[in-house]
Amino acid sequence: MSATASATTPTPRRVPNPVAFALVGLGALLGVLSLTVLPWFRAVGAIRSTDTVSDIRELLDDLISRRRELGTRSAFHLGLSEYYYSWLAWLLLAAAVIIALVAAFPTREGGQVRMLGFLVSGLGVVATVWALDVYRPGHHTPGVDPGPSFADFAAHMSFGAWAALLAFVLLGLAAVLGPRRVRA
Repeated sequence: MSATASATTPTPRRVPNPVAFALVGLGALLGVLSLTVLPWFRAVGAIRSTDTVSDIRELLDDLISRRRELGTRSAFHLGLSEYYYSWLAWLLLAAAVIIALVAAFPTREGGQVRMLGFLVSGLGVVATVWALDVYRPGHHTPGVDPGPSFADFAAHMSFGAWAALLAFVLLGLAAVLGPRRVRA
């Protein structure tokens, strides 16, 4: 290419991406709604069809108290749900929102920020799915019902769980989009 041709060809520059901002806004809204007002399951086990994250948290607190009364940590397996429904979901949502916002702006480290946003959002999806297995009574605990399985909880997902999953997917997509390229 000659020097004259390159001088007349406009070079693309990067500008903040409004589509990414819209996805971040929608993802943040869905995430907040899922963690505050939307029910997470249709009735399954001890969970009612109207239970939100705070109701699930109360159930987990009751199970933790009951576990202490039984004097064993193996009476109930809470897995990730013990942390997810108290603080982990909020932490992952906040991190995914902030990183996706930063990724929408042109920066020198744009590629790394977009990758980090994708990974954090992916971790949010994985943690949400893992936390669907809310509780499982120990199999060898006398007098304790075996309770619902992961498949039971997954089959009874309601709006809140789906909204949380969609929120993390939208935030991951927003992060991957990054800034927009425009011709100068």
